[in-house]
Amino acid sequence: MVWFFDRDDQHVEVETRFDNDTLEYVLAVRWPDGHANVERHPDAESFRTRVMALDRELKSMNWRNTGSPALLPEGWVNKRVTH
Repeated sequence: MVWFFDRDDQHVEVETRFDNDTLEYVLAVRWPDGHANVERHPDAESFRTRVMALDRELKSMNWRNTGSPALLPEGWVNKRVTH
């Protein structure tokens, strides 16, 4: 899924997905200046905790969530996760 955040005339994209090759949860943030941060998490709980913290961080920096998230056709769990 991709969430979109706006602040003035700037935009941030937050992408969440599952990497079926490495069995990791991926969080990617694309900032207005063009750089991106990518984090990988080994389990759903640490991933969920980080996504929620990022949401709070963005809101504290006056970023506003805009619209509904876009669903990505890939990035869904299609392999057995044991952790």
